[in-house]
Order: sequence, then structure tokens, then C-alpha cells
Amino acid sequence: MLVIWSGVQWVLILLFVPETYAPVLLRRKAIRLRQETGDGRWKAPIEKMNKSVAKTVLWSCVRPFQLLFFEQMCLNLCLLSAILLGILYLFFGVSQRSHHDKCLPRCSAEYEIRHSRSSLKITTASTNGRRD
Repeated sequence: MLVIWSGVQWVLILLFVPETYAPVLLRRKAIRLRQETGDGRWKAPIEKMNKSVAKTVLWSCVRPFQLLFFEQMCLNLCLLSAILLGILYLFFGVSQRSHHDKCLPRCSAEYEIRHSRSSLKITTASTNGRRD
């Protein structure tokens, strides 16, 4: 159901939200002027660029690290997010351990560990002189 809803939203966005990216608008205007005037000199800056796919991918890999190292606010927000996510994950680990006995065993290793502890208690109780 969610996939259908997001598909409908995507189609509505394509139909009713206008393009706002300036290089694309300039390219459309240049194409229209070339068609109207017949003059091939009308070129948008985005059409004049000769970037390869490899350069574009490399730049998209380098740019986040540039932001991280040269923008202090970006670095501070990343550090804050890392600390908060670390604390959140620690809470999940603690809650799992505190409710461990109430939950079903998740794997056979946990099951074996729990039963080896109970058998250990039985053997220590029987060695102390008590008979069961």
C-alpha cells in the first residue's frame, strides 16, 4: 500500500511541481531560442561542460569529506549525531540484557549457555551435601 501511495505522490510531483534548477531552466531556454531563431550559438552553460562520468562520481565522493573537514558546523553536527546514536544503541543493548530472561532464546548458543548455568547450579548444590 505504501509503494502505491509513494508512486501516486511521485506522479503528482512530476505533473504539478515546476522545475526550479537554474541550469536546467537555462538549457530549456537555450533550446527554445535555437529553435525559434535557427541560430546554433545559443548554448547553456550546462551544455558547454565536458565532464566525464568518472569525474562526476569522483567529485561526489570527495565533496562530503570537504564539507566535513572545512565546515566546522557540519563537523559539529556529525559529532553530535554520532554521540547521540551511540547512546541510543547502548540503550538498546542494555534493554536487551535486562529483559533477557523474559524473552525466548534467540539462538541455540544462548539456550546452551542458559542451560549450562542451571546445570552448574545443580551440581554445586549437590556437592555441598544436599541431596535432591
